[in-house]
Amino acid sequence: MSNVDLINESFFETKNIDVFQKVVDAFIQSGIYKKEDILCLKLVSEENIKAYNKKYRGKNSETDVLSFPSEFKESNFIGDIIIDVNVANQQKDTRYLKDELIVLFVHGVLHLLGFDHLRTNDKKNMQDLENQILNTLKNEGVYC
Repeated sequence: MSNVDLINESFFETKNIDVFQKVVDAFIQSGIYKKEDILCLKLVSEENIKAYNKKYRGKNSETDVLSFPSEFKESNFIGDIIIDVNVANQQKDTRYLKDELIVLFVHGVLHLLGFDHLRTNDKKNMQDLENQILNTLKNEGVYC
């Protein structure tokens, strides 16, 4: 069963798509994601995400990732994540694009699960969880 419904409107090659399911598998393994939950991931270009950012957050600028938790808490659908592959490619520094997308996806999934980084304690908790998932993925050879 796939926990990720993917819409790819970017240049990122679809042969790498299974990496997102492996990220969700790491979340399931950690116990903070239910194995029956699903989410939608949309990979877009910068013009699309700028429009989403303006419409939903009132910010007329690019961003790397947006998360929209589901309002239907009784369903297994936890929400939508939108990642701008062009922005990710620009900010990846020395990482591979795939690894930058993994970092952004992990961040987005945590937001869907109710984690945030607005307050200092929340930020540390979210960073610790991000590191835990990324370390799991490193140990499995999914993330460098």
